[in-house]
Amino acid sequence: MKIEINNNIYDSGEKFSFSKVDKDGEIISSNSNIHENKELDEMVNLDSSSYTDENDINRFNIIIDDNDCSDSFFDDVCDSLSESGIKFKKSKSGENINFGNCLVITLDQQYSSGFESIIFAPFNNARIGESDALALSMYASFKQGNISTTNILCGKSGYNVDENGNFSNIIPTDTETKIDENHDTSFVTISFGTQNMEASTVAECIRNGLARYVSYINNCDSQTDLIYRSTEGEDVKMVAEYFGATPDSLSFANKLENKEQLTAQAVINPAVKDIDMFNPKSDYSTRLSRKI
Repeated sequence: MKIEINNNIYDSGEKFSFSKVDKDGEIISSNSNIHENKELDEMVNLDSSSYTDENDINRFNIIIDDNDCSDSFFDDVCDSLSESGIKFKKSKSGENINFGNCLVITLDQQYSSGFESIIFAPFNNARIGESDALALSMYASFKQGNISTTNILCGKSGYNVDENGNFSNIIPTDTETKIDENHDTSFVTISFGTQNMEASTVAECIRNGLARYVSYINNCDSQTDLIYRSTEGEDVKMVAEYFGATPDSLSFANKLENKEQLTAQAVINPAVKDIDMFNPKSDYSTRLSRKI
């Protein structure tokens, strides 16, 4: 469950950790001792027998939402996904996404004005569902697919003042605002920059990202908080303790220049570096095999 540190809901004694579990729920390994300064290619690999097929993916209620994409691009991406065996429903501008127990992937061509694509995680830290894992899975997949992608963001540019009078220049994506907070729905928005995108490449990255996400849900402790949206001036030490990490590991994992205070940003749990599904160097496309 997410908690708001600045609103004093935070329990400094509560720790969060990553665990790999088997099918019977027994813990195989965990990150109870966080190792600092590991490179990306040192992440823990799953057993080679672990794979994801279309049947695993299609048990989720997937919705592909069109948010200001060109009709031809969106249709071509959806056609490629269908041809690969992925089952989903379509939505336009968030019209049919406000349901519980769904997985919503929004494709956007408006939020990013630069060359790079952007993966948007939830703005609201109290959101239920597994949206953090979905965002990290898509980020790893698009990086692996050599699509230029900037860091994960927790909201689009805009003007916001919360109930405590705190100003923010970040607001939730349209997708997040249209899904009720009490719905157990995972969602992510993928905004494409000015680079020319091949629809088949985007579809393959989405398929790969879904494989990573499903593998995480099937094999890991999905109650772990993976991404936290900080506000300007939040204490690095407090957020590190929230994750069950050290300030140094949090600073290293997020490339923080200021080791004491955070800016308004997406803060990644240092444990993410030890989760194979979120490693762009791990190949999940070969683990997608169709059952006949």
